[in-house]
Amino acid sequence: MKQKKIFAFAVAMVLLMSTTRAQKLSENTQVQGMGADDTSVLYRQSVFFMMQVHLNQLKDMTTQKTLYQPDIFKATAQQLQQLSRMSNNAFEVHSKQGYDIPSNAVEGIWDEQEKYNAAHDKLLQATSALVKASESQELNESVSEAVLQVAQSCKSCHDDFRAK
Repeated sequence: MKQKKIFAFAVAMVLLMSTTRAQKLSENTQVQGMGADDTSVLYRQSVFFMMQVHLNQLKDMTTQKTLYQPDIFKATAQQLQQLSRMSNNAFEVHSKQGYDIPSNAVEGIWDEQEKYNAAHDKLLQATSALVKASESQELNESVSEAVLQVAQSCKSCHDDFRAK
């Protein structure tokens, strides 16, 4: 049930973020019945959930668990890149405390902002390299390595900033 709610919210937020009016979640943005803090937590959980879905699709293609389809791979890589850009929006100071929705974020995200920003920059670099590698239209070592680099970037950030 929780994953269905997160998935539904994720789809809604991705659609919302794709409009030109909604480039950044602000303190005043609220989902009916939730405060801004709750919205920030749901937003980031939704974005990260969608990132996981996209990354798993890419991994499945590179490990030949599913058929490698270059156009779908490239589109999924581009979507993952966009989600990665969006992932930083909901770690604003106002979402640090006071929310009613459980969060796996540790205080370090807010207390060690430079370290977190550096980790986020690595994610952005990794997804950019993935999109570039996907342009080859072939499943080769550089494509597989680019997916691995994104996964390692995610893991590195989780090791430092996600509750165990």
